[in-house]
Amino acid sequence: MEGINLLESFKKLPRSVKHLILGIFFSQLAIGLLFIDASYFLTGVKKLPATFSGLFFSIEGVSSVLLSVPFGALSDRHGRKKFVIVGNTVIGLSVALISITNFEPLLLLSAFLSGAGDAAFTASTGALLAQHSTSENRVAVFSLASLTSDLTWGIGGFALLLVTPLTSFGISAERTHVLLYLSLGIFAICSNVALLKVGESKPSIRRTKLSKHTKHLLLRYTFSNSFFAFGAGMVVPLISEWFYYRYGVTDALSGPILGASNLAIALTTLIAPSLTKRFGLVKSIVLTEGLSTLFMFVTPLPSSFWVSGSVYIVRTYERRRSAFFSVDHGNHSRRRKRSSFWDELRALENAQRTKLVPRLCAYQSW
Repeated sequence: MEGINLLESFKKLPRSVKHLILGIFFSQLAIGLLFIDASYFLTGVKKLPATFSGLFFSIEGVSSVLLSVPFGALSDRHGRKKFVIVGNTVIGLSVALISITNFEPLLLLSAFLSGAGDAAFTASTGALLAQHSTSENRVAVFSLASLTSDLTWGIGGFALLLVTPLTSFGISAERTHVLLYLSLGIFAICSNVALLKVGESKPSIRRTKLSKHTKHLLLRYTFSNSFFAFGAGMVVPLISEWFYYRYGVTDALSGPILGASNLAIALTTLIAPSLTKRFGLVKSIVLTEGLSTLFMFVTPLPSSFWVSGSVYIVRTYERRRSAFFSVDHGNHSRRRKRSSFWDELRALENAQRTKLVPRLCAYQSW
């Protein structure tokens, strides 16, 4: 019932929010394919060293973390919509660049650009969503934005089903991937047409500071989640590469599994209001974090790819309610700051890559 009400509420949202969510759809479609498939694409298709994918995601994550706060501050001063459009354009260009080059320095440059574009887009998008939301529709606005993001990541995974049919027509696997990455990169750039229609009020010069109580909550929240981020960040973006080394499956099989896992995350967005109403916000966060950690621990144990993949899908019944923690109370300026904390924490996951995991994956025993 809550999920149906959430989807119905889309009709009542301001036009600017609808255009922004449309932009999120195409931007996250491109970035989602990157996170689901790039680790396999770099090692299994481009035949680069296993440790390179770890370095690639480290650069992407670090650039996103370091630039989130500066871009957020600059967007407040010079206009958030500008940063959303520029960030979206950079995301599209970086995804396209990854597909057309095998030159490692250029690939690392594309990783940096991807992180920078994601930082500009995400921080400014959260601010615009907060600006256009009220106490009545706030949960619906952020829920639908999260739902859109998760659905597009899922679609990106299922898009890899096109690899096998296209290769059967004599198109090489590398050319198929190039076509897929280029297409999604172009779609992301074209979605700027919708983003140009997003309204924006004049940035306020007056700065609001977080209260001591809010700072205390955010510090505790960020500290506890950093442990989850460290563990998940070492594994999640490299999971398609790990499936390849562990079970010998290509992204044509692992991609849809990872896509299904993101659809499972989207499902949690629909049922999250009921979960929160029953257990409370904090308890629901603890519950979903705990289940996520448990199933992540179990994922590598099965000897069958299908069993392991199924466990991984269940594992993604995870932390969507955490996103609402950062935007649950306060005026839109304070909600933007809290949302920024959440965005940086998500980026922190991407930065916590070391060369250890891909190096271990490269061993035949894995």
